[in-house]
Amino acid sequence: MFTLKQEYLYIFKGKFQRRLKIVALQRRFRRSLSSKSTFNPLEVSKFRNVDWSLNARNGNSAKALFEMHEVRMRLMRGYLGRKFELDMNVARPLSGLSILDIGCGGGLVSESFAKLGANVTAVDAAEENIHACKTRIRPGLQKNINFINGLVEDVVDQEHTYDVVCCLEVIEHVSSPKHFLKLCTRLINRKNGNGSLIISTMNRTVKSYALAIVAAEHVFGKVPVGTHDWVKFVKPSEIEEVIHANGLNTEQLSGMMYNPFLRTWHLHPTNSVDVNYMLIAST
Repeated sequence: MFTLKQEYLYIFKGKFQRRLKIVALQRRFRRSLSSKSTFNPLEVSKFRNVDWSLNARNGNSAKALFEMHEVRMRLMRGYLGRKFELDMNVARPLSGLSILDIGCGGGLVSESFAKLGANVTAVDAAEENIHACKTRIRPGLQKNINFINGLVEDVVDQEHTYDVVCCLEVIEHVSSPKHFLKLCTRLINRKNGNGSLIISTMNRTVKSYALAIVAAEHVFGKVPVGTHDWVKFVKPSEIEEVIHANGLNTEQLSGMMYNPFLRTWHLHPTNSVDVNYMLIAST
């Protein structure tokens, strides 16, 4: 049985937490009205009810990301090992590195980095995705992950920088890609000259429309129809224009391709970036 004092404290705590949530929502709404906001309510709503379980069915956005996960991690592991001169054969090679995962979704990338020993901050605009992360990722690994339900703007407000900033399959879903990129560059640790930005997205080409929209959504049903808007796809040169102006240099640009019959992702044999690509830049 609760004492009267405990009941009052319980009620006060609940009201305080609700008030904090309301304030955060009000701040996010005000930003959504501004041209400088990265928040796009329609895009975020597409990912609120994603099934992040390992047995996610075809046609679920998570299924496509599970299939892409191995090749993305292979690229990032290789790059980070070279960049920070790490022995990637030890148990926790990324120990000591701080990594920000913007638009973490169900936490696939955050989980993998935490397993490698990194201190991870996982951010997502959809509260449902943060809940999915905490449900899916085992408690032992969550000690290495700080979960934030918010926007990249909220992270900038904390005035903290990271060794590595990742935004994978995110930039095509924000309202202002240029502003989003500028904010990402502000979050990179520049003290030792090794801070890195890793972006994975889709190019805006005729080929990407045929494969990422027509084939992936309408023919093979890899993701729900309407998941992507081809007009919002971003060319590598458009990313480079912004990040180069903000003190970063491109270090690696890698093309990726999908085999719909084998359901596997791999690096493009000619490194074509006409459809999916990963761009890595550093200070």
